Amino acid sequence: MPIYEMECESEDCGVVFEAIAGFKDEVECPVCGFFAKRLISVPGVNVANQDAAWIRSITEVVDKEGGREAQEFLKSPTRHNMHEWMKAEGIRHYEEGERMAPKQTDTKAIERDVMRRYTERTGMSI
Repeated sequence: MPIYEMECESEDCGVVFEAIAGFKDEVECPVCGFFAKRLISVPGVNVANQDAAWIRSITEVVDKEGGREAQEFLKSPTRHNMHEWMKAEGIRHYEEGERMAPKQTDTKAIERDVMRRYTERTGMSI
């Protein structure tokens, strides 16, 4: 059976308590014995701003002297304003599963360096 938040209906008592009860069970107040009514409560719902931490981290890297979008985002750091700032700066976030493209490196220079070190170490020339 679920746990309900209850309130005593007596004007003299009015205590709020929790009780394990069926949906249609009548519950008595543990203090005065009067009938109690079920309160409407929403347990376990997080109403805090889930975006606060990561939006705050983004505001740390925004150019404080930036354009209109940057100023608007700093003044009101919402998800919408962040997307507007990113669009103005030409920035986009990576989608789930998407990776950054690896930097193109000059492998010829690496090969030459490896061969140079090899010949120095072995004393052989090719």
